[in-house]
Amino acid sequence: MEEKALPPSESNKEAPAGDTLQLEISKGTDPTKSPLELLEGVEGLPPEIKKVIATNFHMMTASRPTTDPEFLKQQDNNQFQFGMKGLDVSLTDKREEREYGLKKFKIISCILILILIFLGILSGIALFTNKTDFIIELIKAAACVFGGFGTGVFYSNQKSKNS
Repeated sequence: MEEKALPPSESNKEAPAGDTLQLEISKGTDPTKSPLELLEGVEGLPPEIKKVIATNFHMMTASRPTTDPEFLKQQDNNQFQFGMKGLDVSLTDKREEREYGLKKFKIISCILILILIFLGILSGIALFTNKTDFIIELIKAAACVFGGFGTGVFYSNQKSKNS
């Protein structure tokens, strides 16, 4: 479609469908007025068009950066404080994660040592009473338990690496 510029005498009239309505603003207008204030006196402009212009003008002014030095200084200060708090939280999380891993390792190690001590005492009693069949079954059971434990640990490590 071709765009037709309307002559200045017809600029306040509604344009036919498919044509472009162009508004002429005289050079003597106040530059401090917003486009919305300039459009208030325009006759024949459909309300839908005024609404679109108002929405677009609001979006343009909302995203326009400010040049107020005090505001920019405060904004920079706020961003710096936000970044420092983020770093502090990150360091705290890492420290707590290491502490948790260390506590978990200590607990698992203590449990395994207690199990091995119990199995050693049980094996010593079985040897002292000359019950070798019991020792063989105990070793089989311990091998199954530790094999299952090792398989579970290996599986969880592989799953955590993949995710």
